[in-house]
Amino acid sequence: MSRKYSQEIQTAEYGFGLEGVLRDRAATVTGILNGVDYDEWSPQADKLLRPSIRRRIWRAKPKCKQDLLAAFGVKDADPKLPVIGIVSRLPRRKVLT
Repeated sequence: MSRKYSQEIQTAEYGFGLEGVLRDRAATVTGILNGVDYDEWSPQADKLLRPSIRRRIWRAKPKCKQDLLAAFGVKDADPKLPVIGIVSRLPRRKVLT
């Protein structure tokens, strides 16, 4: 949990109009740390997926990666390199640092 982020979004500067609601619910507001818990979010370990689906997901991964890169105009990418995506806010202070 990211305590600092959960506190920041309760201010006018970072709450974008929702800071009042977030302050009212401060006891239940949490921030999310960057990253993925692969023990919890792994198709190979997901007991709700049938084993055959788990195997197909990993076999299809290279083709999905290739299609994703092609959709963004990336050609001739090294298939061994990771693809990283970020969903984040981009406040002015991060752009200027």
